[in-house]
Amino acid sequence: MQKQLLLFAIPLLLTACGGSIEGSYTAVFKGRPSMDGKVTLDLASDRSFILTSMGVKSTGTYEDQGDKVLLRHGNGMTSAAVWNADTLLVDGTSFIKVP
Repeated sequence: MQKQLLLFAIPLLLTACGGSIEGSYTAVFKGRPSMDGKVTLDLASDRSFILTSMGVKSTGTYEDQGDKVLLRHGNGMTSAAVWNADTLLVDGTSFIKVP
């Protein structure tokens, strides 16, 4: 019985710890607090994204590779990001997931 309960509980715990990458993120700039909140990144469930920087929007698609994310911008550029819990590090900028 305990073994069956453990086999049932493990996937639930892994799901709870991992979370979903989808959602809204806001950039936090060290040393430039006036920029905080002026750059946002929205990752949709259809694997598209919208990056908004001071009112200017750019779009593209993303590929979730576990702890890494590839952002393919509409202009042909690709950015590699690292995902850890509720933070995405994209080209040196930290994006914090908005609850």
